[in-house]
Amino acid sequence: MQEAEELCDRIGIVVNGHMHTIGAPARLKSDVGDFLKLTVMVEDPANVERVESFVRGIVPEATLLIEPLGAIRQYRLPRSSEGARLSNLIRQLDEGWARLGISDWAVTTVSLEEVFLKVTENTRRIGELKKRNMTPAQATDGGVPEPASSANTAKVANAGAIVDGTGSDHDAVIDVEAAGAQ
Repeated sequence: MQEAEELCDRIGIVVNGHMHTIGAPARLKSDVGDFLKLTVMVEDPANVERVESFVRGIVPEATLLIEPLGAIRQYRLPRSSEGARLSNLIRQLDEGWARLGISDWAVTTVSLEEVFLKVTENTRRIGELKKRNMTPAQATDGGVPEPASSANTAKVANAGAIVDGTGSDHDAVIDVEAAGAQ
């Protein structure tokens, strides 16, 4: 994905033979990546609950992006949240990191790989709704499939992505084969 982002002017994401999105890498990340990623490293595992409360106090809509890896937590912060304003976020983290035992933190935008995973996950969810003869607008909380677990995300990530940047205008198509995306 990193090579495609650096070498290509446009990138298309094809899932099960259908083009789902195409555009410049920066545009894809801003259109699909409607969140910031907060990565926090906690020095003492006993402080994890305090850190989680602190993060949710700043951005109540914060959710874990991936399953926690030891002392590292990654949160998805919707850009639409008032607390996710970068200036507010940095100020709050700067003031609270030492007392909470946070050894390191970073706020980043989404990567192209995360855009790819989000597009394929949305396609999978829409496919499940179609199997139930529902449209996304008709779905209720009880009818919408749960977001992918890290195991499901890993299946999608290993679904046979093909990046072909050989076009003369430096385009790439990222294709997910049907078997891996289901």
